[in-house]
Amino acid sequence: MRLEDWFDSAAHTHRNAPALIEGDRSWTFGEVDALATNWAVRVDRATDSGMGPVAVLAGRSAVGYIGALAALRTGAALVPLNPSFPAIRNAAVLAATGTAAAIVDAETAPDLVEEIRRLHDVTVVRADAEEQRCAPPAGPSRGGARPSDTAYVLFTSGSTGKPKGVPVSHANVSAFLSAATRRYPLTSRDRLVQAYDMTFDLGLASLFLAWSQGCPIVPASLFALANPAKFVTRHDITVWASVPSVIELAGAAGHLTPGCLPTLRLSMFCGEALTTDAALKWAMAAPCSRIENTYGPTELTMFCTAHTWRPEDADAYGPTVPIGVPFDGIETRVVDTTGHSTETGELLLRGAQMFDGYLDSSNDARVFTSDEEAGRWYRTGDLVTNGPFGLTHLGRIDDQLQVGGYRVEPAEVERIIRTTLGVDLAVVVKHGKALVAFVTPKPADERPLISLTAALPPYMCPKRIVVVDDVRRNGNGKIDRGHYRLRAAALA
Repeated sequence: MRLEDWFDSAAHTHRNAPALIEGDRSWTFGEVDALATNWAVRVDRATDSGMGPVAVLAGRSAVGYIGALAALRTGAALVPLNPSFPAIRNAAVLAATGTAAAIVDAETAPDLVEEIRRLHDVTVVRADAEEQRCAPPAGPSRGGARPSDTAYVLFTSGSTGKPKGVPVSHANVSAFLSAATRRYPLTSRDRLVQAYDMTFDLGLASLFLAWSQGCPIVPASLFALANPAKFVTRHDITVWASVPSVIELAGAAGHLTPGCLPTLRLSMFCGEALTTDAALKWAMAAPCSRIENTYGPTELTMFCTAHTWRPEDADAYGPTVPIGVPFDGIETRVVDTTGHSTETGELLLRGAQMFDGYLDSSNDARVFTSDEEAGRWYRTGDLVTNGPFGLTHLGRIDDQLQVGGYRVEPAEVERIIRTTLGVDLAVVVKHGKALVAFVTPKPADERPLISLTAALPPYMCPKRIVVVDDVRRNGNGKIDRGHYRLRAAALA
């Protein structure tokens, strides 16, 4: 099956049921179907028949979700863009994927769109979810993608300093949805909160996990996520899906009290470590909810392991909730530095959800390992241990960081800091939930943080820049990142 086929099957059964609820507005599956088909036809008419992928530039809005379906309806690969990212970042994604057409939310700032077009020639199809929402489809779109074709391309932070394009096939996504819908059955009576951006693969996971089963999605802004009780109550949310840090955010604001989320029956967390303390707080707030801790790199299509939280096991979990056991069709190995199986080591994955390789194949050698006996595996770079509850995530074996659920390679941020601020050296470390940059010499730019916001997505921007005389190195001549992590922790 193609990704859009999962929507079509549900839309046929639930045509008059709500598919998308945004504030006081809603769209039925039939209306989403009609709009997506119309927009796909408009893209076809505005571009050559042999065009490449189709981008969607929109936030957590109706255009973003319907536009994703429209892009797929053209038979091309979907390339999500983010209006909160700098124009140069979005343009780089368009260039790397060879994208010539973009569906753009009519409410997106014109200056951003024009700046992107100045950097990369792209045909813009502006879309308004309120236009012709009840009109019949304008005609057949191109369609025709095969299961082996690319469904979407997302970009992860690159250790070489450049983002890595991850093409995921329709077959990969179908394998995920087959496993996920069995584990998490939803109905048209459910309502799922959409708490992720579409440039995050979990945004696509939430969208199609819901739509494939006739369940409506309800987008939530970052502001709304800080008060989940208010949002859940207002919209009768039954299914929650977000990064675990939302629990800490809501708790710090005093918005997570015992029993405040009574309508939730399923809560799924992914993208960061779910601490045992956070899970306990959520369990008290949502006493009727099953809590799932899920895990999976973008390269393994959304998520591929899961563990069901059980309060009676909390004392045995340790500081973090296990990531559990693999989905059907996923194999795991835990290996030491020599590649031999061990109880605690690097996690290797393979299976029907595993992508074939990066857009730039020069990145493949770093993440794939294979031999005649073991076959081909994806190296996650994650340190795990096998225990009575399956796998438990212990951290990274390299320098990669997690910020707000996003993977961040310090090398990429450091490269952009050097080129943007004109400094010789930069070292980026994580302190708490934010990044801190140490640079030398002092930047000539008097407002360096503001300059960086024009070059980096929000989650990659350091919250503080510290000027140092020189960069401290260890005995091997490598940057002593441990030293800078300690310095960041000591900052007032």
